[in-house]
Amino acid sequence: MAVMKENDQAPVTKGLSETEQLREEVRRERDMRLRALADFDNFRKRLERERAAVAQRGKRDIVLKLLDLSDSFDRAFQQAGAAPASWVEGFRSIQRNLLALLEAQG
Repeated sequence: MAVMKENDQAPVTKGLSETEQLREEVRRERDMRLRALADFDNFRKRLERERAAVAQRGKRDIVLKLLDLSDSFDRAFQQAGAAPASWVEGFRSIQRNLLALLEAQG
């Protein structure tokens, strides 16, 4: 049976042999180590989830701005009446590349 002394960290064991006391101490140390490992693993997983969420938000912000740019291309094509055909085709090529990039990002 373990009894705690006032202001002591480790319990004082009465009636246990030295071997039994050492086994109990090893068990407590093992439990503390396992808890620390589990806490660290949980921390690592939480950090990984938070990083992924931040990256996703950043990606979302950029994709939304690129969609606005794509819409600007559409409006420009509607107004391109007198522009040289080679310019219009060049801008269409840029827009296709932009849309392919957006599709690749999901």
